Amino acid sequence: MVQTSTSSEGDTWTAFEKLLLAQAVYKYGDDNWLAVSRIMKQHPMIERQAEFFSPKICSNKYRVLIEPYELEAEAEKKSLVVLVSRGITTEECKFKLEWPNLKE
Repeated sequence: MVQTSTSSEGDTWTAFEKLLLAQAVYKYGDDNWLAVSRIMKQHPMIERQAEFFSPKICSNKYRVLIEPYELEAEAEKKSLVVLVSRGITTEECKFKLEWPNLKE
């Protein structure tokens, strides 16, 4: 089972999708949502309708992801993408530790 989070559009994003989004923003920037959206839509490990990853939805989801880390990144002079990725993977690990009867 993969942990998901609810987006503002009412659907859920997996930890993998959130990490892929952060990676695409790191590569293309937070001002090129068409390229970010294209990466999300065309990734071979994602099985969603293309409309789920519109430029607007990707932008909104990224803003939600970075909000808790913006002040920390500024204060510590760290990359925002690194902090977001660390937060997403920590969230995933915590879920696995709390999930009963989970076998690797």
